[in-house]
Amino acid sequence: MKIQWLFNPPSALWYGGFWKSIIRCVKELLRKCLGRVYVTYEEMLSFLSDSEATINGRPLTYLSDDPNELEPLTPAHFIQDLKERKNTDLDLIDFQYLLKRLRYLHALRLNLRKRFYKEYLGELAKSRKSASKRKVIFPGESVLDESKSPNRINWLFA
Repeated sequence: MKIQWLFNPPSALWYGGFWKSIIRCVKELLRKCLGRVYVTYEEMLSFLSDSEATINGRPLTYLSDDPNELEPLTPAHFIQDLKERKNTDLDLIDFQYLLKRLRYLHALRLNLRKRFYKEYLGELAKSRKSASKRKVIFPGESVLDESKSPNRINWLFA
């Protein structure tokens, strides 16, 4: 599968529709939870970090009702480091144990990366293919031309 990366030009703010929707989500969280309440700097930092965790906890892939299914991928999986669920006795730690844990965490990261390529990017490719199916245009219909030229004078009329 070949992936073509498209980047937003810095001078073209209208290209960032996805980013604008994320910013809107954060603003709505702020508006609904805080309203017109005055908060201190520390309280605002705390609230923004909670909002960030909420936004980054949204799934990137589909949700399944099957309890045996893997946990859906979220942006938080890639931002935060992998966390262990148990506490280890510091007196029992030796070099071999640390090496074993390091290899285990490395394998988890590789597995996460493979899942990302398989699930999320695979879904993007599928949706892109279904969106590329052309509709037949009939005379008298309005069309939108995706011209590469930014000047209106060079736009084509159908």
